[in-house]
Amino acid sequence: EEPYVYAPIPENNALTIYVDSAAAEGGDGSESAPLQNIAQAQAKIREIKSTEGLPKGGITVLFANGSHDIGDGIVFTEEDSGTEDCPITYASAEEYGAVFSGGTILNPADFATLSDDEKARLSDDAAKDAVLKIDLTAYGLTEAEWGSIGSAPYDGLYIDDEKMTVARYPNNEWLKLGKVTVDGRGDTPVPPVVSVDDTTWERIGTWSDTDSVWMHGYFYYDWYDDFVQIPKIDTEAKSLTMSRTTPFGARSGQRYYFLNIYEEIDAPGEFYIDRSTGTLYLYPTENFDSAKIVLATNNANIISATDVSYLTIKGFTVAESKKGGFSLTGDHITVDNCKMYNILNTAISAVGEDILIQNSELFNLGQNGINVTGGNVDALIPSNNLIYNNHIHHFSVVKRVYTPAISLNGCGNVASHNEVHDTPHMAMGWDGPQNIFEYNEVYNANLETSDCGAFYSGRTFGNYGTIIRYNYLHDIGSDGADAHAIYWDDDLSGQTAYGNVIVNVSKNGFHIGGGRDNVVENNLIVNWGGTPISYDIRARDGMLEGESYWFYEWTVSMPNLLMENQQKPAWVNAFSGYSDIIPYTPDYTGDLDDPMLSCNPANNVIRLNMCYMTHSCPQKIDIDGTVKKMGTCENNLVMWDDEHTQIPNFENGDMTLAEDSYAYKNGMEVIPFDKMGRVH
Repeated sequence: EEPYVYAPIPENNALTIYVDSAAAEGGDGSESAPLQNIAQAQAKIREIKSTEGLPKGGITVLFANGSHDIGDGIVFTEEDSGTEDCPITYASAEEYGAVFSGGTILNPADFATLSDDEKARLSDDAAKDAVLKIDLTAYGLTEAEWGSIGSAPYDGLYIDDEKMTVARYPNNEWLKLGKVTVDGRGDTPVPPVVSVDDTTWERIGTWSDTDSVWMHGYFYYDWYDDFVQIPKIDTEAKSLTMSRTTPFGARSGQRYYFLNIYEEIDAPGEFYIDRSTGTLYLYPTENFDSAKIVLATNNANIISATDVSYLTIKGFTVAESKKGGFSLTGDHITVDNCKMYNILNTAISAVGEDILIQNSELFNLGQNGINVTGGNVDALIPSNNLIYNNHIHHFSVVKRVYTPAISLNGCGNVASHNEVHDTPHMAMGWDGPQNIFEYNEVYNANLETSDCGAFYSGRTFGNYGTIIRYNYLHDIGSDGADAHAIYWDDDLSGQTAYGNVIVNVSKNGFHIGGGRDNVVENNLIVNWGGTPISYDIRARDGMLEGESYWFYEWTVSMPNLLMENQQKPAWVNAFSGYSDIIPYTPDYTGDLDDPMLSCNPANNVIRLNMCYMTHSCPQKIDIDGTVKKMGTCENNLVMWDDEHTQIPNFENGDMTLAEDSYAYKNGMEVIPFDKMGRVH
């Protein structure tokens, strides 16, 4: 690969329009007289389209270094589209030099000391003289920017590009729910009621404004978090009533903490906004007087593009958004070499065909990295969307679960050569057929949650044809976080995984919860805490055990989509045997052992996988006997070798197998480890 060189202006470009926020008024967009903002550039291109027409070769709008006004968010519509002969590019003249920010810069000199009454309310003695305050109304901000009392306290305050912490208790630990008197579950769920221990109760008694206090926690399952307010405090029962029902209710012993509490500003970087006055209180960080302080105040995506075509966004720094980064719909859209960070929602959401998102770095994200949707699922027409060579890290920092770095939705999307790391939950997700994940490197994933996977999808017959190949997954899960590298959950079927390298996973290399027509072949799995490959038969168990079994509801409801897809010629033609699967229904009276019955784990192939422990005797593959009986399970090697004879450069992080390894002698094909990860 040739070294990457940033080139803002494409070849054959016919016209360049210059934009400089420091330019004088009245410019015509030439290099000597730039326009002042993007809105003027849009207007100029629209005028060209309506008069002489777009020039062949393309138009580039070139932005000078510095911050550029985004108003209430940059909006592109169909009028801003280019054509195949004249694509339109918006580019920073220098890599990351032009900045689109949804934040308001706060001057350190505008922060003031607290009054005696304000100091007295703080619980920490050191904080009383350290904490400062600033009046947000002095910057022209209103409640619309800083948020009402009832709004969730995800506030984006950043100092030198690092996200600060909404004041919380305790600072770096979790509390445990006490007795749960109302669990909030059942057919008519109500807000849970939970008790707290005496120490925590005493702490709550020092808080003067409990109307603004929130709880964040994994209230029932370790794979689902939520934020709720506390509308009712019962001092006699020492209990808290949550403001609303939660998706799964609450149970004793689950972890949580309190946040958005003035009295708990007690560590550098913690802050609190008094939403009734617009006063921001902050415990300063080191070198505060010279720091860059930004509060995200926008209420729209940085860029929203609807029904656009042949549009490229290239080389920008995009930061500090209360909402999202880019929300794009259309076709032939490219995002290239952008740096996006400190975004409280999803960095890039894109819907359409022929969308390319590449060479970009996305980090410090409240939720997803890239969420792309496209293609025709019914006709199995691929989207030709490609997510390529991106570096996505430290995401899901607000909403902690089911907000992956890359989510492929629809048909025929590809994620290739991306580097993804540092997240509390999943890294890659998909929903739809014939999506491909290849040559990606994923590590430090699932650090805070259990019963989860770095690559995760589940509970559908609609994802047939998805391929996971030649990915390097390592350091998945952590102590207390039982995670799997690749997790096909709840009867997910029609998946293929081959040529992947999985190293150091806290639970299972592959965790497959039932399903049929799955292929796990030619993978290298090194060091696991549970078992290298786990395969159960939960849908069959649901059929055999009936309504008392936890998966029964899904056993009988999942075939609905199967029956719909069996009426689609494209699905029947693409997936051999798909039309022959017999949907299981409660009134089924045929042979329960028929391999073609939907809930039977038939036609799975698990072979030629090398499962290799470097430090202890290995646990064997855990595959249910019915899976083996109804499919193929053969030539899987499980071994222990603390001298690394099979992976000679293991200590250097090189997972290339020795040429004379048992795996290759056993028939395993060469895995191209050196090609995995980003292309630098």
